[in-house]
Amino acid sequence: MKKLLLFTLAAIGGIAYGKEVITTPEVLVESKIFEETTAPVVTETITLDETLSVNNLYFRAGISPLQGYKDYSAKFEKENKKITDGKADSLGYEFGVEYTRNLNKNLELGLGAMYQSNSKLKSYTVENGVKNQMGKYDSVPVYLVTKYSFEEFENGVKPYLKGNLGYSFNFNEKNGHFSDKEGKYPYTSNVTNGIYVALGGGIEYNNIGIDLMYQVNGADLSIKDKEDGTKTKKDSFANAKVTLGVSYKFNY
Repeated sequence: MKKLLLFTLAAIGGIAYGKEVITTPEVLVESKIFEETTAPVVTETITLDETLSVNNLYFRAGISPLQGYKDYSAKFEKENKKITDGKADSLGYEFGVEYTRNLNKNLELGLGAMYQSNSKLKSYTVENGVKNQMGKYDSVPVYLVTKYSFEEFENGVKPYLKGNLGYSFNFNEKNGHFSDKEGKYPYTSNVTNGIYVALGGGIEYNNIGIDLMYQVNGADLSIKDKEDGTKTKKDSFANAKVTLGVSYKFNY
């Protein structure tokens, strides 16, 4: 009995000691910091063609060694008589200004205006010794400009093509006269406005341009006898010319 009691006390003490030694394992939760990774932001830089912002201002001057008018017929009620062949008797000249803007590196579009002093006309023999001295007129065309430049050569020369389309304001018409052995028979001239067209090409070097342009100024003309007031019907009296022009370009 005494041994059983001792054994029981020893067992109880062993269990108590075991509880103190065996501890609940501590679970450590390691907090991980996740770094948020973001894709790099790609900033796209759009570079516009620098020529798109270029404005061009041209100052032009030219002479027209080849020039003439449409042959003109005096149209009365019962008569239709050719009174001039339109041949020129002098050089014409012009001064103008043009503004264009580059649409790309080759193409320009803009507006222009020009003063043109058209040539005088040669005397024309109508019939039986009767001659006619037709009067000239001057023009101010206002027009759209289109210019196409080709690639520049190694020497810096750049060829181009050019076209103009607009309206010609014709003015300063000169009166004319018929003449024979007995005297002169003056008449007044009345010219109308008309369409303006020009085509040509040239070369440019260091902002200096040289070109040849074929130009047409549309016009109708009627004449009126100063003595009896007889007036002709309107007929075409367009002016056509080949112009050698020089220009200087300012960029801004």
